[in-house]
Amino acid sequence: MPVLLVLPLVLAACGAGDERSGGGPASTSQAPDPGSSLPFDEAKKTQPPPIVLESAAGRQDAVRGSSCVHYTDEASGEGVGLCTDMEEPQPAQLSTVRPGEEIRIVIEDAAVQGQAVISRLGCDKPVVEIPLGPGSATSWHVELEPGGYELDVFVGRFEAEDGRSGDLSGAFGLLVDETAPLQLVPAPDPVPACPGGQSR
Repeated sequence: MPVLLVLPLVLAACGAGDERSGGGPASTSQAPDPGSSLPFDEAKKTQPPPIVLESAAGRQDAVRGSSCVHYTDEASGEGVGLCTDMEEPQPAQLSTVRPGEEIRIVIEDAAVQGQAVISRLGCDKPVVEIPLGPGSATSWHVELEPGGYELDVFVGRFEAEDGRSGDLSGAFGLLVDETAPLQLVPAPDPVPACPGGQSR
């Protein structure tokens, strides 16, 4: 089960000048009653932006991992943060792609700093690492042997257009095949053993 940590922040008073999300120190105030819930607008603003894989097979939404998101209310100057601690995500779907096909990893409406790490399904050892950012979309040509892969996204910092910022992670699946229909297919359950015995 995810562990949700709601952290209201009281931002230090600053003089006139440029305002950049995450740019100044903040002190943490007492956490609210665990039984309380965030107002609707705050709950929406503390959700991480979607992570999307675009390919000829269509759009695949990432299975979310852990994230921390915060924003500052312009009227009150108060900051609110929400951290969600999840187990390591596993892809729910595989996007069928061709060798050499261009795919896009998109963190919607946000500038990012991070990377995507690709490994064989069920394996720990990465076979490709792709830098992400500074824009919201990163294109990459598939340079993989045929087979199933997991694509893990790790964003150490994002700055969304609506003022949210923080970090996030997620997972996609890829099926590299020269002839299979270009579509999204369910990820295998259970995950197959890693070739060569380097299983997770």
